Amino acid sequence: AGVNPANGDALWYDKDGNFIGDNKRVLSYEDDAARDMLGGDWRMPRYADCSELFDENNTTVANVTYNGVKGLQVTSKKNGNSIVLPFTGVYTETDIVEKDIMGKYWTNSLSGETQNARAWNFFEDGSRYDDSTLRYYGACIRPVLP
Repeated sequence: AGVNPANGDALWYDKDGNFIGDNKRVLSYEDDAARDMLGGDWRMPRYADCSELFDENNTTVANVTYNGVKGLQVTSKKNGNSIVLPFTGVYTETDIVEKDIMGKYWTNSLSGETQNARAWNFFEDGSRYDDSTLRYYGACIRPVLP
């Protein structure tokens, strides 16, 4: 039997018990991995947090290597602050692919497609884009504070 959203239940299952959706647009407080792992006010970034970070009008990018780890340094044109995001690759169903040439980082925003969430991708050539990715793929989380 399926779960009834009319009764306040959030998860939907088909008649065979397979998950088919939860109708969420943003992760719930209890589903936030950064908050769960770090506690306090730590959280996963919102889609809007990353939108500014990945907008070429607001930031510059440069490839960097720290302690042998390759990544992309993103620097704000507004205040000069920067962040380094390692090229971690992404874990698919069986392997880590594109390590050292790309990074994929989750946001707390869900895409509306069943089992998908919004992620930001960036590459060593400086290109960056967002996409909708299956939630069970292994992307990174860069925790932030409010």
